[in-house]
Amino acid sequence: MLISVDSQIKEADCDLQEIVDQVAALHKSKTAMVSANRATEDQVAQILKNQMETLLYIDQKAGELDAKADEIKDVLDGRNANIYS
Repeated sequence: MLISVDSQIKEADCDLQEIVDQVAALHKSKTAMVSANRATEDQVAQILKNQMETLLYIDQKAGELDAKADEIKDVLDGRNANIYS
């Protein structure tokens, strides 16, 4: 009977060790997934930041072009006024 109890305890010990190993593996897997998700989120944030900077640059240059077009229009309007006067 003592041998039977001892073998059951050893079997339970092995079962518990397997459970501990499985939980540790799941935790490690979850931690790796969280790290991968963070890396992906950081990449998306960097892409969006770059796109926003590009859009702001384009907006600035469009404003400058609009101002230059207005200057040219004013010059041409002045020339036309002088021609017809």
